Amino acid sequence: MKMKAVIALTVSVGLLSACQMMNTAPAAGGAPRPAFKDTVAGMATVSSLLVVLELQRQKTQDTLKQQRTSDSIAKYQARLTALDAIKGNMVSYSSGTLSLGDRISLVNASSDLAKSKLPEHTDIINMLSTLGQVLMTTQAQMKAGQ
Repeated sequence: MKMKAVIALTVSVGLLSACQMMNTAPAAGGAPRPAFKDTVAGMATVSSLLVVLELQRQKTQDTLKQQRTSDSIAKYQARLTALDAIKGNMVSYSSGTLSLGDRISLVNASSDLAKSKLPEHTDIINMLSTLGQVLMTTQAQMKAGQ
């Protein structure tokens, strides 16, 4: 129940921030919008995803400790590996050193990994999907503005 409250709170903050950004968009000829990674909504999305990943990792680690058969141990170790890989990707994403195209590729790879290895974690899959859609929209807007 705590985890659902944390997720709901972070999503709410992200949505409110996104709405605020829409209201303060510059008029034609005004200053350009900051990059998504530099906005409150962008960082809230990635930050909340990192929180969810850590919570899921702890939960999976606890479940792994209870396993007794080699098959179930391997299953939960694979999930931990996938969670760690996605978390590492999001840390790289938030470092600010990747181009927009690299970020899109990283989010798509993370999304594919989550769908194949963590299909029961729909919260993670949905957050990655949303982040990917926002990045694709940003890329399309940048191309249209050129």
